[in-house]
Amino acid sequence: MLSESDRQWIKGNRREIVEGRTDKITLLKTVRDGKDPITGEPIEKQVPIEVEAIWKDYSTVSNTDRSVIGGVELQKGDVKITFSIDVDLTDVKQAYKTEGNIYEILTTDEKGLGLLNRSECLARKVT
Repeated sequence: MLSESDRQWIKGNRREIVEGRTDKITLLKTVRDGKDPITGEPIEKQVPIEVEAIWKDYSTVSNTDRSVIGGVELQKGDVKITFSIDVDLTDVKQAYKTEGNIYEILTTDEKGLGLLNRSECLARKVT
């Protein structure tokens, strides 16, 4: 059983583990921007939000292996993006590391030892 001091020690180590491994990632968060004057339906727009995250290409995908993450089959070119648990991923459907290469977030899995400390996402290139 982990004590509260164990959890705090793990949390402190997490900061050291990710130090120097993060990149600036832009999240595209969908927000409501009023209502359509004719139909009354909500108007949504995507707002860019910059955060720090670990961006890692999956390198183990081959034509003979079949890997599934969160119910989604892994494909060549998919990436894993690891965010701090403090990053709010509500209504975030897309992200990019460099302009012009937008990735759709397919799965999100909250992880941690003793307490949740990160969200790992599987993302696939759409443009």
